[in-house]
Amino acid sequence: EANASGLPVIAGNSGGAGEAVQNGQTGLLIRPDSAEELATAVLTLLKDVQKRQQMGQAGRHWVETEMNWERTAQKFIELLDQTSE
Repeated sequence: EANASGLPVIAGNSGGAGEAVQNGQTGLLIRPDSAEELATAVLTLLKDVQKRQQMGQAGRHWVETEMNWERTAQKFIELLDQTSE
């Protein structure tokens, strides 16, 4: 949702976050159990306006190009093709 809104993401590197966040490009991945990494990530984005804006724009672009029905259908067809070989 943050990516779709043009905002950078800070997420714990677990579950599907690694697929949803491109570390250093669309947001920052941190160890889920590290308050220190969370604080560092928040401060990094607060202090660096340009980085924050670039990550937000990159996240928005990623959502628009990769997370749409056309791209999802294409990936599904490719998966079906692979399983039928």
